[in-house]
Amino acid sequence: MEQQVICGNCLELMTPELGLFDVIVTSPPYNLDIDYNTYKDNKERKEYIEWMAAVFMKAKDLLTPNGSMFINLGFGQPDLLLPLEVAKRLSEFMVLQNQIAWVKSIRIGDEQKGSFTPNNSEKYLSNNFEYVFHFTKSYQKIDKNNMSNCWFFPYTYLKSSNMPLTGLNFKPTEKEWLTLTEAHLETGINISAMSVAADKGWLKSNGERSKKRRIYGPDFNRWAAERTQKKTLDHPAMFPVELAEMCLKVHGCGVGCRMLDPFVGVGSSLLAAKNLGLDAVGIDIDPKYVAEARERLVADYGAWNEAK
Repeated sequence: MEQQVICGNCLELMTPELGLFDVIVTSPPYNLDIDYNTYKDNKERKEYIEWMAAVFMKAKDLLTPNGSMFINLGFGQPDLLLPLEVAKRLSEFMVLQNQIAWVKSIRIGDEQKGSFTPNNSEKYLSNNFEYVFHFTKSYQKIDKNNMSNCWFFPYTYLKSSNMPLTGLNFKPTEKEWLTLTEAHLETGINISAMSVAADKGWLKSNGERSKKRRIYGPDFNRWAAERTQKKTLDHPAMFPVELAEMCLKVHGCGVGCRMLDPFVGVGSSLLAAKNLGLDAVGIDIDPKYVAEARERLVADYGAWNEAK
């Protein structure tokens, strides 16, 4: 299992040398003049639509015949049609198989659930959902356990300025030795990350493999504390790891699947791929975001050469 993060222009980097991918999960710029670090999010409307077409036409060439492409697009007033027109343009060379609503906030009766942002406009309602468009080369079967086209993932925790690198709140163990399963249940840290760290010698263990493996509690506390340290993730438009995981599950990714994200940002999709045991490649034009994506992967794995 390998996650790679590449810095550069995805239009230039999406070449046959990358190989083929079973699934593409990405969230490109919305053209809403969002304050990214490097990219200017304010193209002319027609230019933006054609740029999206050029990007995803190249991405399609890297997709396996049975592959899926999930594209998250938001919108803003008054141009409510822009993401739909992008989807229409892409449907000229791909099949729009599913249209999914990522619900960030919802009102049920008198109760508001999720991350509601008040809107003082006298004309417009608050935007509490975004689109996820599911494209394929031809209609494909999807995982029968994930048949809904409305997904509720609150956005609140992503706005936190003190987010743990791995998304976990670590509590030290008091045990001297513990199994990987025990460590996972006590802390929530991914078993594969601990296994890699033990294999490479970054985490002290008893030297055994599989079910006989034990890791040394005090050293685990040191390693886990480093992995879950809190810092600010400086990106204005992150999306939840769980959202990317749901896309991968809908496609039905299994062992050997490869994922591509041509607008990887700070790496949420790569963490999703890692959580599901998939190889993945992420591309971003901004060196700062690439560095943060690599840092998040290092935090989860515990070593740089597991996150190239």
